[in-house]
Amino acid sequence: MQKERVWAVRIDERGRTTIPKELLKLLGIKAGDIMVFAREDEGPIYVGRAELKIEIPFAKKLEGKIKAKKN
Repeated sequence: MQKERVWAVRIDERGRTTIPKELLKLLGIKAGDIMVFAREDEGPIYVGRAELKIEIPFAKKLEGKIKAKKN
């Protein structure tokens, strides 16, 4: 028999919400992660974890040439 689960969350006046720990674990999302919501046309809304990758083309050329300043 399939077990169905439903989660409800309250959204505060600033649009913030708290996602239940159990749901975060099921989605594989932890503090600091980026959540993504995706929908095609009028279909269901999918929720998951996203990764942000930033590449700076000239950064490789500067590698090793930048010295960190110590206080």
